[in-house]
Amino acid sequence: MRTWIWVAALAFCLGACSSANEDDPDDGPSPSHDAGTPTNADGGQTSLDAGTLACGGVPTEGRCASSTRIEACVTPTGASIPSVYQYDCQQGASCAVRSGRAECVQTASCLEGASQCSSSGALQTCSGGTWATTQCAGGCKASVLGSFCSPAIPKKQVSARVTYEARSPNATLTDWGPVFEANGVSLLVLSYSGNQLLDVAVTNGTGDFSIDAPLNPTSTDFVAVALAASDGANGLAFAVAAPGFPAPGLQDIAAQKPNPRLWSYAFLTSSMGASSTLRITEAMGSGAVRVYDYLRYAYAVTLQRFEGRPGLPLIIWLGYGTSWSCGACFAPVPTRVFGLPFLAQMWLPADANQSFWADSVTGHELGHWTMASHGTSPDEGGYHSLGNPTFPGQAWSEGYATWFSSNLRNNSYYVDKQNGAMFWLNIDTRDYQGNTPWTRPAPNLGLIQLMDENEVSAILWRLSLGRAWGTAAVDRGLASPQLNTPPFTRGYTRHVWEVNRDTGQLLNVQDTGLPRPMLADFLDAVRCEGYPAQAVDAATEPTTAYPYPSNAPVCSASSCSRSCGGCCLAGSCQPGNTASACGTGGNACEACAPGYVCSAGTCRPG
Repeated sequence: MRTWIWVAALAFCLGACSSANEDDPDDGPSPSHDAGTPTNADGGQTSLDAGTLACGGVPTEGRCASSTRIEACVTPTGASIPSVYQYDCQQGASCAVRSGRAECVQTASCLEGASQCSSSGALQTCSGGTWATTQCAGGCKASVLGSFCSPAIPKKQVSARVTYEARSPNATLTDWGPVFEANGVSLLVLSYSGNQLLDVAVTNGTGDFSIDAPLNPTSTDFVAVALAASDGANGLAFAVAAPGFPAPGLQDIAAQKPNPRLWSYAFLTSSMGASSTLRITEAMGSGAVRVYDYLRYAYAVTLQRFEGRPGLPLIIWLGYGTSWSCGACFAPVPTRVFGLPFLAQMWLPADANQSFWADSVTGHELGHWTMASHGTSPDEGGYHSLGNPTFPGQAWSEGYATWFSSNLRNNSYYVDKQNGAMFWLNIDTRDYQGNTPWTRPAPNLGLIQLMDENEVSAILWRLSLGRAWGTAAVDRGLASPQLNTPPFTRGYTRHVWEVNRDTGQLLNVQDTGLPRPMLADFLDAVRCEGYPAQAVDAATEPTTAYPYPSNAPVCSASSCSRSCGGCCLAGSCQPGNTASACGTGGNACEACAPGYVCSAGTCRPG
């Protein structure tokens, strides 16, 4: 039986959040077409005024439409045409532009709905910008969801382990494999006495938790396991929710979510012993848990890799039977759900293809989230298909996302199921299913050329496998000031276009004139951070493929002073006379290979 419950303004969906599957257009790169030539209707490329083209002058950085409303021009990764999205600030906050970006800034003494326990044990809740106090008969309890009054009833503690059923591609990559059981990590657990919240806990690294429950539980007492994680400040860091459409089918990502519910699974407290296993089955909608599992993993990994800086608060929309107009996509579009703010959204399909088992797809979209959280997106989205080279901005964005997915999973294969059939590619061997190689870049076409997005993935894969820095090479480049401070070193500007989905031809190409980063800018940033030139060459293969000049990176003023007499490392001037930082003339420092020494600013055999 499906049950709906509420706590702290959160709506929970218990069990599968819809009842049917439907075979609709799916996620990720689509099966290949022949490569096309980018043209507009007249066969050429046009350049438009950026303010005219990009959302009528609304900037991608956002602006204050009113004192409490932000509007921004956003291009979801699966939709090529930019759109204006609006977001209302929470009560107690107003719109302000900081460091060039519009954001909601707290102006009242507290934000609406915030809660805390007072020193006397009373519950304090923010209302109208001030704290209102409520006395609690059973005491005030602080939790990861905020504070609440615990009911005054006899209690006991129960313990359990949460597991869920999942699938992965079979050994031959021809379909999803058999069911296996996995531990439910970092899941939110709520204990209820009737409709009163009794306690809140979070599962640990093995899926275990302990929580208060009624001493003598009845048929109305239950434990709910929810797909959400606290941000530690009365909000959610991330969550997986169902949109609540009344019928299965294809939906536009901009459509209003009619009945949003947080994915949650209920178990009667009376069925739990001193130590039980709460198993979330396929029939209960465990596909949503699999998506959440990779979401919480990516959040933890990026928190560590990017020096403790959290990613954008994210909500993932996944409803069984619902597919999306973009396939699977991400956009840094703020929204307010359950009364809580999220700064980014992701849309994943849950149709007959069961792509919620495709960890590679979930990881790919989380790669877009990582770029938006810690770098600068080129904002070139849209339809893209296997084997078709695309514009440098989209190739950089999609290529990074696929690399992030492989790096997160430690697996160079990208596997998905679309239209009832599995397909795969391998960024290590640079080929598609059937050992078909993709089109490599041409050295004579320069740095700004159409590229297969997976070639970008392959280059990043080799950089991250390098002994010099490993994954840190890509992370440091993405987050570097040089790659986040326009204009960018190679002068690329954002394009928009349409795609003939029968032939893959790029049509109606328009240049916005807006500076955006691409692969060569990233490689400049990596070299200017000190990554060895020979390691870059090993990844790009400049004489036969991508002609990046590793010996002549363009270092921006944000990376190093133009007056530096030594070399530039991490944006600061170094003497340039050591094997770990060798160079002269303000050029990028080079880490000399083993057996080499730095002599007069040059790495030479020792």
